Amino acid sequence: MNPTVASSSSIPSAAIVGVDVAKAMLDVFWHPAALRLRVANSPAGRAGLLRRLKAVDIERVVVESTGGYERDLLNELLDAAVPVAQVNPRIVRDFARSYNLLAKTDRLDAAVLARFGEERKPRTLGPADKIRLMLQELITARR
Repeated sequence: MNPTVASSSSIPSAAIVGVDVAKAMLDVFWHPAALRLRVANSPAGRAGLLRRLKAVDIERVVVESTGGYERDLLNELLDAAVPVAQVNPRIVRDFARSYNLLAKTDRLDAAVLARFGEERKPRTLGPADKIRLMLQELITARR
C-alpha cells in the first residue's frame, strides 16, 4: 500500500473517491485531500480498500466501466452500502480533455474520476442496480 494514505483520520469527511480499475490493480484517489492508494484487484486488496472507505464519510466512489474488471468491486461496494457511481469511460475521457489533460495513466485516471465525481455528481447505484448489472452481463453473454 501507498504510505501517502497513512490513516483514515487523514481523509476528510464527504470525500469523493476515484478508482481506476485494471485487471491486477486498483488506483485510488481521494478528493479533495489528494491522497493516493494502490491496492491489488483481489479479494484481499478490495477488502482492505473497503475497510478504509467504510472508516470515513464518503460522498461517492466513482468507477469506470472497464470490460468486467470492475464487477467485483462494484458488487462489494453495493453490498457494503457505499455510494458508488459507474461511469462511461468515453465521457470521463472527454471531461479530462476539456481540462487539457491529455496524458493517460492509472494514477491520473483515478484523479480525473474523483474530479468528475465532484463536478458532475454522477448518479449513484442502488440495490436494484446490482440486479440490473447482473442482467446486463447475462444479455451481453447471450449475444
